[in-house]
Amino acid sequence: DRLVFFGITPNHSCPQCVLLGEDHDHLFFNCSYSSKVWTTVLTKCNANRQSTTWLGLVEVVARDCKGKSLATISKRLAFCCTVYQVWLERNNRIFSNERKPEEIILKAIICMVRQRALSLNSIKQSPTDYWYL
Repeated sequence: DRLVFFGITPNHSCPQCVLLGEDHDHLFFNCSYSSKVWTTVLTKCNANRQSTTWLGLVEVVARDCKGKSLATISKRLAFCCTVYQVWLERNNRIFSNERKPEEIILKAIICMVRQRALSLNSIKQSPTDYWYL
């Protein structure tokens, strides 16, 4: 949104699906590329999509991912890593003309979550931990 406002990117189309105008909600939810990534990540987190807007998702994560169980930590990590990887892919397509398929992005997200989760020392035990392990 800001790049268009400042006139840095005159093309307002999404670099991932090359269709609609790009904004936060499109980039993270309405774009077919991002939607596939989010759907897979949410399935792996045993969560469902409760929002299709940026602010709505942030509210859901802030509300539902409190605590220090493996499930809540995994969901928070998955949210942050997915946002980061989708944004990184967007920038790579615009500034480096590099394109990665969804599968590569998903592997990067899973690797980031796994590495961070393995470094945690004190996690409260929960009945849902087995599924996440």
